[in-house]
Amino acid sequence: MYNVVIIGVGALGRRHLSSILNSTLDLDVCCYDINGHALEGFEWENTYNNKKLTMVKAFKDLPQTIDFALFAMTANGRREMFDQLIEHCTVKNILFEKVLFQKVEDYEHVASKLNELRIKAWVNCARRQMNCYQDLKKELESAKEMRVNISGGEWGLGCNAIHEIDLIEFLSGSSATKIDKLSLLPQIADSKRKGFKEVYGTISGHSGKCSYFSITCMKETHVPSVMTISTDIGQYIVFEENQKLVCMTKSGEYDLIERDFVMPYQSQMTQFVMEDILLTGESRLAKYDVSSRLHLEFIEPLIKFFNKNGWESNSCPIT
Repeated sequence: MYNVVIIGVGALGRRHLSSILNSTLDLDVCCYDINGHALEGFEWENTYNNKKLTMVKAFKDLPQTIDFALFAMTANGRREMFDQLIEHCTVKNILFEKVLFQKVEDYEHVASKLNELRIKAWVNCARRQMNCYQDLKKELESAKEMRVNISGGEWGLGCNAIHEIDLIEFLSGSSATKIDKLSLLPQIADSKRKGFKEVYGTISGHSGKCSYFSITCMKETHVPSVMTISTDIGQYIVFEENQKLVCMTKSGEYDLIERDFVMPYQSQMTQFVMEDILLTGESRLAKYDVSSRLHLEFIEPLIKFFNKNGWESNSCPIT
């Protein structure tokens, strides 16, 4: 039996938990949350096929050895929760939610502890896990050059841009993504998540054979996000909301093709991420060191933006 721990059982944590409970593996699942009612709707101390689910109120009540830990809590306080967990338990594998941390120094602190304790860790920028993007990456492998544009309205640039940056690096096959410019509106908005902030504007940069990318979030318009990938082998347009891909590729003449682009929900994916990690020690997701580098590429200039616009703390109030 594997010991699994979920830290943070809010809306996202519950989706992770629902997926994990669908696994065929023998699991002892412990959940920790500051809200003692977080698991309402789930049956505590009950057996889900070959799984046991319990809610704990303190880290000392967790199993001494943890095979898989999932941090689904918000970014503020995540380092402190990580420190408490490794103080009380021996942890083998960790899956972190994004945004990882709000302070630059937390990235190196956690990296040092992971290396010291030989803990394997990944970050849940989930598009890498999806078959639709895995297949698209294979199609793009023969391209020698790319340009990517992602644009939409009110989709949460601060909170979600790391998903897009990670995706661009994945599709381009790069390991050296650079953000060249942040062109943001000076207004700092309240996030839909209480206590956090949001920004609007455009992030631009480059990533390997992707010579230019731009990621735009417009204010006060709910235009669905569209990703356009222009390459020397054709053009690909992804409509995530409609789960469609339109591509124009050259095979003698240019052919226009529309096909389904199915993106599973988080509640349909976590069990497979966990099973890959537990059974093979590997995952399609980005490892901590890769994602940490991408996070810092975005977080450091964003902190400067917040400081310039009146945010006194030397941190990034996003999650």
